[in-house]
Amino acid sequence: MAKLFYFQYNQYRENAESGDLSASIAMEQAAICAIIFQALAVESYVNLFGSVVLGDDVFRCRYESEINKKHRASTIDKIKNICNIELGNPYPTSGEHFRILKGLIDKRNKLVHPKSKPHTIENRSFNYKKPEDSYSDYVQAFNEEIGFIYNNLEAEMLVYDDLKKNLACCNKGVEVIGFLRDDLEKEIGKVIADSIRTAYNKL
Repeated sequence: MAKLFYFQYNQYRENAESGDLSASIAMEQAAICAIIFQALAVESYVNLFGSVVLGDDVFRCRYESEINKKHRASTIDKIKNICNIELGNPYPTSGEHFRILKGLIDKRNKLVHPKSKPHTIENRSFNYKKPEDSYSDYVQAFNEEIGFIYNNLEAEMLVYDDLKKNLACCNKGVEVIGFLRDDLEKEIGKVIADSIRTAYNKL
């Protein structure tokens, strides 16, 4: 979903840069959706990673407790603690990737949990005969508030793949989706073999 919305963002951007207001609005909406879905992908992968490498019960007890709020870790804390404490292989936090990853999560939080704050509009008398002259101040103020969504957007769309690689490195090179897929293939193979054996024995 994030990639689809990012693709739409790039399509709308061309028209928005030429002054098309509807394209500007669509571009903004696509950017917001790309950020939120990319952050959701990161969060869900981190939760999957924790459940696979620690076991679901241990992961929930230490990082996702429904009883004790102290045992509900943020996505960033899960990444660092699972790798550093549980696996003994520190997640790389000093590079650009981690800065972009944290920025993505921060953006998602700002968008999903917005906080109101006062904003000063340029001091000038309201023109009741031409109110549209005053609207531009409000539009500009809004754009300044929401403008952060465009910062590092291209780099943030690469964060998910980088996260998977880094977590695999911390997990002795094992990428959990690949591990689950291989495990599923083995289980399917066993079911097929048992079905064939059962059918053969009935002959």
